[in-house]
Amino acid sequence: MQRNAYKKAIGERIQQLRKGLRKEGFNGQPKTVNKFLEFLNPKIDDDYDNYGDYSLTDIKFSYKKDYVSKVEHGIIFPSTDFLFLIHLRFNVSLDYLVFGHNLPEIEELRKICKHSGKSKITDFCFNLLEDNSKYAEDFDDEDEDFFVDYRARLDEVRKYFCTHQQMKLTQKQFSELLGVSKNTMDKYHSKKNDVQSKKYADIRNTALEYLIRFSLTTKCSLDYLLYGTYLLEGFPSELMELLRNYDYAKQTQILKLWLEETKKFFKNS
Repeated sequence: MQRNAYKKAIGERIQQLRKGLRKEGFNGQPKTVNKFLEFLNPKIDDDYDNYGDYSLTDIKFSYKKDYVSKVEHGIIFPSTDFLFLIHLRFNVSLDYLVFGHNLPEIEELRKICKHSGKSKITDFCFNLLEDNSKYAEDFDDEDEDFFVDYRARLDEVRKYFCTHQQMKLTQKQFSELLGVSKNTMDKYHSKKNDVQSKKYADIRNTALEYLIRFSLTTKCSLDYLLYGTYLLEGFPSELMELLRNYDYAKQTQILKLWLEETKKFFKNS
């Protein structure tokens, strides 16, 4: 993994968003660093229900102009909280911010939505799942305290990857595959810190470099790891929320099903 190249590319994409240089929809966004920080800063009256799917505690916003400069010039990796706020405010995927592209299935579905209409695609995809009983929702919506954080998803995807690839790897062997020490892997997978503790938040905020390695190795989306679903402009929010009810294995199957069936149906119609 070329860590400096990733830091530079992430910084450049964030700077482009700040300056409104992307062609698809961000003209008129705040351009100065101070206004950019004000734009990102979570406010008490914010109507952002989505924070609760990323963190059970308020996001502590202590970023300054110097921090933004270091991120944009590729000197440091952004914290996951900082990246997540950009992800929400600009309606771009975490995969785009880090890798420069979206998950292929999501990108293709977005293109189909653009040509055939979001509502048609949404209804079609909902019906596909209703007609298939094996996609009964995995999670209990009535349990308001149920929270899945990135550590659970890391373990879930690691196990899926080893099973799917028929690789019976020990945790040490898996860490070697990622190119990190076993202690580093344990740091980000460990459940010893409560999800509402400061220690948990501090560790999560240093996780991006590890998550990049993990995503590159397993081919798992960063959006799934940190958010449990996919947020980007042009992808139906109803489908985004529906996917959140499924684990990684079923989300993978569902996205493949949606893409295959929508391509066939809307091509013929």
